[in-house]
Amino acid sequence: MDTVKDDAWMSRPKAARRLAVTLIRVGMLIANRRLIPAENPAGQTGVTTGSVHDQLVLITDPQVLTKLKPAPVTVC
Repeated sequence: MDTVKDDAWMSRPKAARRLAVTLIRVGMLIANRRLIPAENPAGQTGVTTGSVHDQLVLITDPQVLTKLKPAPVTVC
């Protein structure tokens, strides 16, 4: 896990509030590599503010969401 400056770090609870999701969902977003885990200089674990911003853009921009929809599955 990378150590980042305080202004580039956000606690997991704050990230959950910012994204309007549960803390468990933040863990899932980290596991799915949607949020980037990081430590601040004090050694506290959290996520990068940039990854939270990127996730906010992803969930609020309808054009991005339509690009991420999976292609229909064809059953033979």
